[in-house]
Amino acid sequence: MSNLIYGLFALSSYALIVYYVVKDYIPSLSLIALLPMLFSIYTGYGALKHGSQVGLFPRYMTANVTVCLLMPCLLGIGLILGQ
Repeated sequence: MSNLIYGLFALSSYALIVYYVVKDYIPSLSLIALLPMLFSIYTGYGALKHGSQVGLFPRYMTANVTVCLLMPCLLGIGLILGQ
């Protein structure tokens, strides 16, 4: 169940960025925050494959930390430089 929630949160965060760019609430350069999506897909794959044992595979947790650090930084860069 937690795998599904992770996937929904990741998908909704990326969808909100695209929605805000389409509605012109944020600059289009903010789309660079979508770059860590590949890491999110990789993490979601690991969570689905290993379930509750995902903690035994640190590469998936590392990818999740990468997403959590990169996405807000890239969004901030897009917002600052896109003005």
